[in-house]
Amino acid sequence: MVYQIPNYAIRVIFWGYIEKKLRREYNVPYNVEELAKSIWQMGFDGQIEGFLEYISENVLKKLSNRDLINFDEKYLKVILFSYLVTSNLYRPVSEREVENGYIDIYLERDFRMPEVEYEWIIELKYIKKGDKDKLAQVKKEGLKQLREYASSRKFEGKENIKQALIVFLGKDKYFVYK
Repeated sequence: MVYQIPNYAIRVIFWGYIEKKLRREYNVPYNVEELAKSIWQMGFDGQIEGFLEYISENVLKKLSNRDLINFDEKYLKVILFSYLVTSNLYRPVSEREVENGYIDIYLERDFRMPEVEYEWIIELKYIKKGDKDKLAQVKKEGLKQLREYASSRKFEGKENIKQALIVFLGKDKYFVYK
């Protein structure tokens, strides 16, 4: 049996719950203006770095080393997704199926915001600090996945699709490859 979130409304509620729990239990600040600006930059300037810096500084660096014991890509995705659903620019989609696999996060322009310039295909990777020697291989594999996703029929004829491989190395460093 496969369990999945049944619809968009429940997904938003679920991610909202996780985001609230992070704020309460880990004292994660929630600066709406800074977050909104960083997502706005993704949509209109094609820049993802501000959003990642926000997440890195305000969420990941606040987690203890104990929190990271079983930390992996799934937890990272939930954190990013929790913040992305707060914006009305995008309808974030987790594990969007395309013929070449599943996109970790696809930021689809919200139909109410047709002026949004860029949509995003995001591939996430997480490497524990002690495994930093795996970075080159993870980068190579992640970029290959991105190319395959972007060549999908889903994106034929679509312009302004940005791609980003985001590799977090522990909680203190991240790398963006486009």
